[in-house]
Amino acid sequence: MPPKRKLLTGSSSSTPPTKKIQTTLSFAGPPSATAAAPATSPALVVDPKVYDSQVVNRKYYPPVISPERVQGYLNGTIKKPIDELKAALCDTAKFRANLKPAGAVVHWFRTDLRMEDNSGLHKASKLGVPVIALYVHSPQDLEAHVVAPAKTDFMIRSLGELKKELAEKNIPLWVETVEKRKDIPKRITELVKQWNANVLFANMEYEVDELRRDTKLIKLGMENDIAVNIVHDVCAVPPGELVTKSTKTPFTVFSPWFRAYCFELFENPALLNLYPSPADNPPSFATEKQKLFTSPLPSSPLDIEKISTLITLFPAGASEANSRLKSFLETKGKAYQDTRNTPSIDGTSSLSPYFAAGCLSSRTAIHHAKASNNGRLSGGGGGIDCWISEVGWRDFYKHVIAGFPHVCMNTPFKPLYTQLPWLPDPLPHFTAWRTGLTGYPFIDAAMRHLSFSHFMPNRLRMVTATFLCKDLHIDWRLGEAHFSSLLIDGDFSANNGGWSWCASVGVDAQPYFRIFNPMDQGRKWDKEGEYIRRWVPELKDVVGDEIHWPSDNIREKMGYPKAIVDHKVESKIAVEAYKAVAKVGKEEKEKKVERAEDGGKVGKNARVVRRW
Repeated sequence: MPPKRKLLTGSSSSTPPTKKIQTTLSFAGPPSATAAAPATSPALVVDPKVYDSQVVNRKYYPPVISPERVQGYLNGTIKKPIDELKAALCDTAKFRANLKPAGAVVHWFRTDLRMEDNSGLHKASKLGVPVIALYVHSPQDLEAHVVAPAKTDFMIRSLGELKKELAEKNIPLWVETVEKRKDIPKRITELVKQWNANVLFANMEYEVDELRRDTKLIKLGMENDIAVNIVHDVCAVPPGELVTKSTKTPFTVFSPWFRAYCFELFENPALLNLYPSPADNPPSFATEKQKLFTSPLPSSPLDIEKISTLITLFPAGASEANSRLKSFLETKGKAYQDTRNTPSIDGTSSLSPYFAAGCLSSRTAIHHAKASNNGRLSGGGGGIDCWISEVGWRDFYKHVIAGFPHVCMNTPFKPLYTQLPWLPDPLPHFTAWRTGLTGYPFIDAAMRHLSFSHFMPNRLRMVTATFLCKDLHIDWRLGEAHFSSLLIDGDFSANNGGWSWCASVGVDAQPYFRIFNPMDQGRKWDKEGEYIRRWVPELKDVVGDEIHWPSDNIREKMGYPKAIVDHKVESKIAVEAYKAVAKVGKEEKEKKVERAEDGGKVGKNARVVRRW
């Protein structure tokens, strides 16, 4: 995972983020509506130091990346982490190819908790020696990356399912807890040697921390006569394979990227071939290595009541993922485009937690969706066409974090927008937003839904995120961290991509002057107010259009708060703030172009700035 954010919780304590997260999990119903509404937003300010202190976890990370270093990644003067990993693989290629496997091969599971269609596990199994599976539990990584306890619980439950499935094939799954994350490469090499193995496979993760960790592991492995093979798996088309024809640089707009993505899959159909499950280990190996079958799973960070709720909502494991995929394609796929935005209808696949944990790969999903779509990636039918493109968005954001690593470093894709002004004291408005007490029924329903189920449909993620950034004028990265702290389907690239899209600071982002009207969004997607009544029970008896904007009399009678801001006023303020920053960017670009035309040596930097 990348350098992550702290949580804004209202406490000035230095308590680690994971402990703060726990306070958000006690939700047993709608919060009290008696909280005082914050005053209208004061003047906005630009103060990066305030953001740095509120968000960046200095226990693990330095301050926000400098503009100079961002430019270094963009113009190639600083090597990207994915290129460093590829260089390490290249440097060790001959050593790895010539090393004869010893008594066993190890597959290190990360966010790929499945036996079927697992490229690294398949390659390990093909070596002809017994396979030992490994999973590393890293408490520091969970804290540094603000991983939701709900997601941790889902990973642990999925790990338990995987452990049972592997055991049926006489393959042990050893779960190792490493307290200090910097010790992970060293501990893995120790275990591999201890198990009389000298080859390790793992599937590539594209966040900065993970790329750097794997680069260290590859080098350390060679020093210890261990071949470390890091292979592509999570995306149907590996990041780095698709570049623009004109500049040979990574795509920054989804539509042309997706056309290139579909063309690549059409030209190379083998990319959608599914890998079989690994072969069984000999029974004698299971007897010999009996101890490796006995490692316990990590404890869930949730209480029994919450675990029971999430087991009902999201049963764990790859088998459940495949069952849900099959059911969705057979029963809901064709209507997906028409039903996906209506929260009162179960019209989505609900597969995002399984993608995030690696219980399901993009390759598997697209393989089966294509088969259900008359053998086509597009043009086969509106609903499944649309769903394939949504899976494409997940892969697109993986490509983005690999190609533009600064987005993993607390910086927007468009660094210019670090100059956006935000609310100087966001806590009152932020608290109202996260607890569902903004006075905007559609927003409040969505936020209470998130607190209870640790899930939120994509339409509501867009509406609530835009509201935080452009109505409440709170730095989008605080909202990103809050979502990460709660979502059972938390995935950095998807979460970061979605938030930066809503804040108009990311790749292919929503234009800053387009701002969702929260009342109109409710009227459009929850016309009868069913969703609002479910999650905002104070309004359950309100009928007609007032469910979307209750009168002051109804609010007082029902105990529902007044609106904390005026959308019409605040949206205009947001547009002016973005417009001012865009003007600065335009002036800076013109100056760079002028210097280039006058003979100034700005080289690639000028091209990059013009692209923005």
